[in-house]
Amino acid sequence: MRTDGPTRVLLLDDDLRYLELVQLMLEAEGFEVHTDTSGARLMAKISQQKPDVVVLDIMMGEHNGIELARQVRASEVGAKIPILFVSAWTGRPDNRMPANTTRLFKPFTQSEICGAIRSILTKAENVGATEERSDV
Repeated sequence: MRTDGPTRVLLLDDDLRYLELVQLMLEAEGFEVHTDTSGARLMAKISQQKPDVVVLDIMMGEHNGIELARQVRASEVGAKIPILFVSAWTGRPDNRMPANTTRLFKPFTQSEICGAIRSILTKAENVGATEERSDV
């Protein structure tokens, strides 16, 4: 996890009330949270905010979170950023999740979402450390 300040979380959901609630949960645990209600601005937000993790809903009105995650994975700036999906959507078995993603089902508690974020960041760090050792 980040050693030069709080962990930066970019949180996307089309439900503003939900967005504000989750932002309060995460900020209470020391995370720096940036939010948006539109997937159309996701890549710009990633470039500007440089988040450590992206938390996004799967079904966001005009956007599909899984497709947005695939766009993030295909970009240079977002290829290695961990993504946590938070959604009540259970999905179809044929709809594969992009790499380096985790899913948390709504509703969840503050400790569950914070634990999921910490877990996905630890997993990403371990993968990064393994890749660095294999480059030597």
